[in-house]
Amino acid sequence: LTVGMTQAATMTVGPAAPTVDGDDIAQLVGLSDPGGNLGHVWSNRPVHGQTFTTGSNAAGYNLSAVSMLARVEQSSTTSPQWDIRVGTIPGNNFTPLGTETAVGVAIPNTSGTTNPQWVTWTFDNPIMLNANTVYAFDVDSSGSGFISLNNPGNVFLGGAAFSSGGGGVPSNPITQHNFDRVFHLDIQAKSVVPEPATFGLALIGGAALLRRRRTC
Repeated sequence: LTVGMTQAATMTVGPAAPTVDGDDIAQLVGLSDPGGNLGHVWSNRPVHGQTFTTGSNAAGYNLSAVSMLARVEQSSTTSPQWDIRVGTIPGNNFTPLGTETAVGVAIPNTSGTTNPQWVTWTFDNPIMLNANTVYAFDVDSSGSGFISLNNPGNVFLGGAAFSSGGGGVPSNPITQHNFDRVFHLDIQAKSVVPEPATFGLALIGGAALLRRRRTC
């Protein structure tokens, strides 16, 4: 995704946790509510997210979807629009790589923590990530939203929950917390493309082997 470019994401909601496979990054344990300004994704609150660290695949990764575990304490909520940002955080300053905007769908009443829902935003264009780098994602709602569920034990070693801004408007300076969101990132490792010189040597070697076989 081009820096600063906005695309359309697709939002889905359901009770089943996303499948963790391949190079996915996830923290799936926790039902804690940290409080309004620390974790309620609403248009009159700060914007909330999580930092994370990519693996060591030399070619990097593609991030195709972001999911968060949510609860709703009232009748179902529907925000007209959701914005999902992904970026780096040098010096606790969010530097966006891209933003995707999704049309909101209904999030049902979850009866406290007995029936939490997974809210997933699937990107129109995967976002490219480098290896061994700390990134961040956050989400904000243009209207009603949900309570993000969290683990108060700070069990995720690759990052931490954070908040920024206010009134549903993010800011570049972020405040990291000592707990973690319950989240899932759908990530695929990119293939390493051989350098031209290496590829050329492989072709020469193959041609030489073919010649030897023909002269036998």
